[in-house]
Amino acid sequence: MGGVGKTTLLKKINHSLSDDDANMGFDHVLFIESSQNTQLEELRKEIAKQLHLSPDSAGQQDIFKALKTKNIVLLLDNIWKPVNLVGLGIINPYMDDNGSTKPYKYKVMFTTRSEDVCARMEASKRIKVECMEPDEAWALFKHNVNQAVIESDEKLKEKAWQVMEKCGGLPLALQVVGKAMSNRNTVQEWDDILSSLKISGIEGGQKSLLQILKFSYDNLPRNIQECFLCASILRWSYFKVDWLELWMGLGLVGNFDNLQQAYRTARQIFN
Repeated sequence: MGGVGKTTLLKKINHSLSDDDANMGFDHVLFIESSQNTQLEELRKEIAKQLHLSPDSAGQQDIFKALKTKNIVLLLDNIWKPVNLVGLGIINPYMDDNGSTKPYKYKVMFTTRSEDVCARMEASKRIKVECMEPDEAWALFKHNVNQAVIESDEKLKEKAWQVMEKCGGLPLALQVVGKAMSNRNTVQEWDDILSSLKISGIEGGQKSLLQILKFSYDNLPRNIQECFLCASILRWSYFKVDWLELWMGLGLVGNFDNLQQAYRTARQIFN
């Protein structure tokens, strides 16, 4: 299921393993983001970039030569189909220069919505990330709203709890709705939102998450909506700087006095 926190968990693992004091002897920790349409070549290019290889050195053998004597961790986020590790350059076992067979020292962790992908990737251990319990969900929700306001009025707090329940324990939904409601300070405003969520039939689950994301989108300023629309018709495999420059070129970040100001505004939208 999307929005349950798989990416967040993998990013925390990446952060922990990338810490020089706690890298557990790994020479490289590679965090690679994928998507539904990502091709093997794109994954290799990102690996090559993180290894500081030249753009012309992103082939299978280039990556293999760069990594074959290293201890590595490969973190693949959001894969939709099995990834050919040999195609990426992780050949196990491999033949050294003397003709001896040696094991490739690596660990692979990945996130996916598909149990079939886990099976076909022959995952040795599977962890199913569950939705949050009500108390945990409430704590996360309050962290993203104006907590002082909802704690100041019992009726408003009750409405906020009901809105939180509509998020179905999904961390992404709790954050999205919480931030969208962070400037709503009256019982009537919260009641209106609760009514709109009820009309949408939101009761938790993947379909409800899409409705909640639409709710968040509808509450965005027009120029940010246009940035999302632009992203929806193009591939998310673009690098961040490409998106910033594209939005600036299309005039979606508003008026600005200089490029530095434009980049700053575009970065705020992206983040």
